[in-house]
Amino acid sequence: MRETALQPLANPVFDYGHGQGCSITGGYIYRGRAIPALGGIYVFDDFCSGRVWGLFAEDNGYVARRLLDVYINISSFSESLDGNLRRQSGRRRYLQAGAGRVGASA
Repeated sequence: MRETALQPLANPVFDYGHGQGCSITGGYIYRGRAIPALGGIYVFDDFCSGRVWGLFAEDNGYVARRLLDVYINISSFSESLDGNLRRQSGRRRYLQAGAGRVGASA
């Protein structure tokens, strides 16, 4: 870690290679109650593929797991007051869980 006048810099904890996609849409750490399995997980998207990923901590580092394919270009995420995530792509949609799977709804 390198010190700066403002604050220390930290190295990245995960590398998303171009073989996986083309552009990360930064996400949020999930703090909602609708999908308990995602609690504390960093959720992000690949703009080109429409794949939504979760970054999970493991003993030897971090691993990205594909959560769902939405087949649209997500331009951003937002967080509701209750900590649930919304994805933006022209129409606001919420991430939700059902039958043990993560999905998206209007």
